[in-house]
Amino acid sequence: MINMAAIPFIIKTKVQSVVPDAEVYLFGSRAYGVPSDESDWDILILTKQPSTSGIKNRIHAALFPVSIQIGSFVNFVLVDKTNWSNNPSYYALKKETEGKLMLA
Repeated sequence: MINMAAIPFIIKTKVQSVVPDAEVYLFGSRAYGVPSDESDWDILILTKQPSTSGIKNRIHAALFPVSIQIGSFVNFVLVDKTNWSNNPSYYALKKETEGKLMLA
C-alpha cells in the first residue's frame, strides 16, 4: 500500500512527466484535512501553454494507474494560467480554493 502522504508527490511526478513545467495543486477534502473513506483526489493543474484534449488525455493516461493503485479517483482540472487568471468560468473554483490550495 502507498503511504498517503506520498500520493500528492506521485501525482505531481506523473503530471510533470507529461507537462514538465506544470504547477500541480491539491484541493478539496484531502487538502483541507477532512477526507472520508470515499474521498477522491482533486487536482488543479496550471500550465503555461493552452491546454488541449491531447494533453488532457495524456495526463489522464498517466494518472489512471495511480487511481487503480490507490483505490481512489484522481480528478483534475487542467487550465492554462492566463485562463485561470482571466476567465470567469473559473471564478467559483478560485473562490472555493482561495488560500486553500496545497502545492503537490
